[in-house]
Amino acid sequence: MPRVSARRLSLTVVAMSLIAACDTTREPGDLIAPGLSDLLVLDAILIVDRPLPPLHVRQTLAADRPYSHTAAAVTGATVVLETPEGIWIYGDDPDSAGRYLPPDGVPVVHAMTRYRLSVDSEGRRASAETVTPERVHIEEAMLLDEETLEVLRPMVTFAETDWEGVFGAPENQVPYLSALPELRFDPVDVSAYQVGILRLDQGSPPVIDLSFLDEESREEIYEQTRFGAQSPPMNIDSGRLKMPWFAIVFGGPHLVRLFAIDENWFDYIRSNGVDTDNRWGGLAGDAFERPIFHVDGGIGLLGSASTDSIGLVILPGGAISKAQNPARELIRTPIP
Repeated sequence: MPRVSARRLSLTVVAMSLIAACDTTREPGDLIAPGLSDLLVLDAILIVDRPLPPLHVRQTLAADRPYSHTAAAVTGATVVLETPEGIWIYGDDPDSAGRYLPPDGVPVVHAMTRYRLSVDSEGRRASAETVTPERVHIEEAMLLDEETLEVLRPMVTFAETDWEGVFGAPENQVPYLSALPELRFDPVDVSAYQVGILRLDQGSPPVIDLSFLDEESREEIYEQTRFGAQSPPMNIDSGRLKMPWFAIVFGGPHLVRLFAIDENWFDYIRSNGVDTDNRWGGLAGDAFERPIFHVDGGIGLLGSASTDSIGLVILPGGAISKAQNPARELIRTPIP
């Protein structure tokens, strides 16, 4: 479960269909960099107050070459991340080609700090920098009346209690469409925010009736929302985020994560045109021919963000008591 959340909500290059190359029948014009192969592709996200993470290095493939993770993986590269504490040399993950692991004892990522990544492989060099955002903190979460926007009740946050306490709180049991969840936080100076809604229980049933759709359409919706949903970049200067119900398809426990994102992350997601739901509104901007990459000598993403979250349990019907709470059976380790 922790691995799924980190990759789904970090907007990795792989999750964005690496260089649009997954289709073995692709045309050269479908590529992000048409006519160019063997470009290094960087894939790394730094989260404030979390340890330096693993990262991926891959390469673009010729348009007439079928895509595979093995063919795209770059192994044996020299991968160096420069931090305020010093230089950290990453090593190949023996269990996953193209994945690189930090050494033992790496520091946590600091807020408002510059980090630089460089990758050298077979005469190729790619590098990128990110300046991490300041910390974002959810001060409170409320359930609002959808028509009047009056506060119905406060929700319990992670600042008040632990993982089990949040998901077990009666205040955080929310019948589908019964009220409008709102997150309240102090805005920080960032390019934009992004919101991810992570579904924690893969066995929970849907809370909306899709029987009017054919089976193929239902399966497509289920697959797209299997892990949750994520927004386009958003400007939330008010410090108040209302969670739209259309982003929820399944019941059960969900983690709503607010990301304050750096310029690299912002430019990437606003220009790639995939993997976000524009019904949220946001800062999609003009149409882009290709994604914006802040990478010298390659493509991809070295991005950073600060984040905070709130947990809630979506119920298909009327409210249930704490003793009946399905979240009590959740894995008891918080998702990183």
